[in-house]
Amino acid sequence: MTEGFNYRDFYQISPIPINETDLQAIEYEDKYQKLFAGFTHWLIALEGLEAREKKYSWRVVIFPSNEIGSFNKFLPYFQSPYHTTFHDAVACLRDIELKAKHDQLIATPYLPQL
Repeated sequence: MTEGFNYRDFYQISPIPINETDLQAIEYEDKYQKLFAGFTHWLIALEGLEAREKKYSWRVVIFPSNEIGSFNKFLPYFQSPYHTTFHDAVACLRDIELKAKHDQLIATPYLPQL
């Protein structure tokens, strides 16, 4: 899932606290226990992939993290499909960021429930 993880083209925003509704959903589901163990925040980032020489695709990735942004690269919560433009990827990131800040990330229908 995270094979080929790219730190060179990885741009994260400041970690966002996981709010009450999302925390309750996490605590309710056994499948989230390992993924979220010890983490209290969302780390949302753009990851670039060089598809062809000097041509990039971008995706949004979400990881559980701590407040300073430490996360386990092998356990993402979500990875979007690749976007063909940086602008489209940023728009997707901003939409996801708003959902996280409004405590609606786990309830977002286009994010797959693991």
